[in-house]
Amino acid sequence: MISMTAYWQQFKENIDNLPTRTENEEYTKQIGVANEMVALGVTIELMNFTTISGVVAELQGKAKSYGNEVLYTQDKEYTFYLPKITTKDSLIFAIAYYQHLTNYQSVSYQGSIFMFRGRVLAAVEDKKVTTAIQAKALLGEIQRFCQSENIIFNSTLFLKQKHESAKEYIDRIATIPEQPIPSVHSVETNESDELGELRRSLQELEERKGQLNIKAQNFYTILESFNSCHNKHQTANLEWQNTSYIMQLFYRLLSWIYTPQIIENMEQAEKEFVRAEHDLNQELATHETVGSYIADLEEKRQLVITDIELSEEKIAQLLALAEVKETPVVELPQPVPENLISEQNCEQSDDVEESASSHSEYFSFFKQHLPSRHVLNAVAVGAAAIAVQHLTYG
Repeated sequence: MISMTAYWQQFKENIDNLPTRTENEEYTKQIGVANEMVALGVTIELMNFTTISGVVAELQGKAKSYGNEVLYTQDKEYTFYLPKITTKDSLIFAIAYYQHLTNYQSVSYQGSIFMFRGRVLAAVEDKKVTTAIQAKALLGEIQRFCQSENIIFNSTLFLKQKHESAKEYIDRIATIPEQPIPSVHSVETNESDELGELRRSLQELEERKGQLNIKAQNFYTILESFNSCHNKHQTANLEWQNTSYIMQLFYRLLSWIYTPQIIENMEQAEKEFVRAEHDLNQELATHETVGSYIADLEEKRQLVITDIELSEEKIAQLLALAEVKETPVVELPQPVPENLISEQNCEQSDDVEESASSHSEYFSFFKQHLPSRHVLNAVAVGAAAIAVQHLTYG
C-alpha cells in the first residue's frame, strides 16, 4: 500500500519524464492541468477533516479543464472528465494517466486526522470503486484511438512494471509499436482466414499472459503489505503489553485530552492490519490458502504459455506452407512419345530409300545412253594417232 502523498508523487514523476512538445498546445495544456492537480493532491494528508472535501472538489474542477466529458455506463451512468486523445503525444499522456488511476487501488490514507478518521478511510475506499470505473472509461478512449490509428492495443503493456523507473516506463510506452501496413503482395494473396484467426488468438493469449503476470505482481504486493502490517501490528501490541498496568491506565486517562503516541501507534497499526487482511481475503476469494492461490495462478499461466507455443508453431507451419506454394516450379523437358519417334524413323527411312532410288535412276540413264564398244575403240585409236603425230613433229 502507498500513502495518498506517494500516489500523487508517482504521478508527478511520470509527468516529469513525458516528452515536451511546445508546438502541441493541447498536449502542453494537459501536462499543465496534471501538474496543478498534483500540487493539490500532495497536500491532502496534511489537511484537517473540514478542508479535505474542499480540495477533492477542487481536484474535480481541475479535471474538467481536460475538456473531454465522457459518459460511461456500468451499474449506472457515470460522468468523467478525461484527457482528450488526438495525437500520439496525447496518447502517451492518457496511458500515464491510466496508470495513475490504476495506482489508486493501492492507496491508504496515512494523514494526521484522528477524529473522523474512519469517515476519511471509508471515503478513500469508496473512491477506489469509482476510480476503477474511471480507469475503464479511459481505457476505452485509448482503445478507440489505437484502432483508428492502427496502433497495437494491449492494455497489459500500459501498466508500469514493478522494476521500472518512471523514466523507463515513459520511454517504453512512448515507443508502442504501430501495426505494419499490409503490403500489396499480402493484400493480393489474401491471407488465409485460418492464419488470421491464429494471429488474433495469439494476441489474445499474449494479453491473457500479461494480465496473469500483473495479477501475480498485484497479489505479491498485497501479500507483502499484509506481512508488513502484521509485523507492525505485533510490534505495537508487544510494546503496549510490555507497558506497566499503571502506565497503561495513565495513557488511557490522558487520551481523553489528546492521544499519546503509544496508543496512536497501536490504533493505527490495528486499522492498517485489518485493512490489509481484508484486501488479502478479497484477493484469495474462494482459495483457502495463499499456497493454493499461487499454485492455481501458476497453473493458469502455464496453460496459457502452452497455448501460445502451440499457436506459434501452427503459424510457423502455415507460413512455411505458403512459402512453398509461392516458390516457382522449374519445368523439365517433356519426354518425346514413342509413337512420334517411330514416325520420325519412318520418315528418315523413306528419305534414304528415295535417295538410293534416285541414284539408281541416274546410273540406268547413263548406262542406256553409253556409246557402243566400236565407237569407243575408234575414238581411242584416233586419240593415239594424234599423240604420235605430236611426238614426231614436235
